[in-house]
Amino acid sequence: MSMQVQMGPPGTLGAGEVGVGGATPVDSAAPVGLGSPVAVDNGEGEVVMMRPDMAAMRKYKSLRDLAPESPAVKIVQDSFALCVDMFKLSMASMLSVFVPQSCPGAELPEGQDRDTWDQCDECTCNIAPHDCAFDENFRCLTGLNYFVLIWNFLCLGTLIFHYFLVWRREAFLIGNFKETLTLGRLHVRDILPDYPTVQIRLRKFNTWVFNTSALAIVLQIVNVISSGILIFGYYNDGYKSFTTFFTNLLLISLVLYNCVSAAYVGLKHELAYSCVAFEPVSYNAVGPNCVKGQ
Repeated sequence: MSMQVQMGPPGTLGAGEVGVGGATPVDSAAPVGLGSPVAVDNGEGEVVMMRPDMAAMRKYKSLRDLAPESPAVKIVQDSFALCVDMFKLSMASMLSVFVPQSCPGAELPEGQDRDTWDQCDECTCNIAPHDCAFDENFRCLTGLNYFVLIWNFLCLGTLIFHYFLVWRREAFLIGNFKETLTLGRLHVRDILPDYPTVQIRLRKFNTWVFNTSALAIVLQIVNVISSGILIFGYYNDGYKSFTTFFTNLLLISLVLYNCVSAAYVGLKHELAYSCVAFEPVSYNAVGPNCVKGQ
């Protein structure tokens, strides 16, 4: 049993009773989605066999097909997304600086009356306990303060280097791969052997990003534990410290997990999977500038 497909004009998404892009079965008695496969050009000079209903919706399945983005636009979008993530991770790494804390008051000189003393000591000008000012996070530090602050900066430096590699990987993916909705999501690993240079570089980028992601996660675990001991053990400011600390913890966990999982999937299955874009993309075909055998 075959089913004829009548295509509607572009822009008529879902115009028929069933289907997308105005694709409506002429024979209303035929089950939806069944029929003899039809030959369809996949846009790359190759003919593939597809079900009639899939052929009908092929051109109008995604907004990226209606308004394809140029590599330059993708680079700008992903760079902006990367900057947003880097800002979030910077705040989440410097926990001993950006989490609200309660600082003790100034120590009075011996024999000095608290009501009449109006001088500042080397640590603070506030006599009573108070919310720590930004500069107080860098003055009169104990050994634990120094350790946590140095570890905060170490984590921040690691993340900056890691995200530099992430940006390089993303630029490489955009310049050498593309997303084609008529091909399977794993199609790229079947054709990569024909492009050995691209295959080697993809493997290197996936390895670098995965390794630096794993290193950043380990450093952040130590960072969170040491910062938590410092903040909640010595400078706890109640719910303000608690909510900010755990919000940053959840934020950095989510961002690093998305990045390390994308790199792991790409490394294990040899895929070009983006971890930066607002809408993650699985590139499943090589770009037009790639030459077979190179």
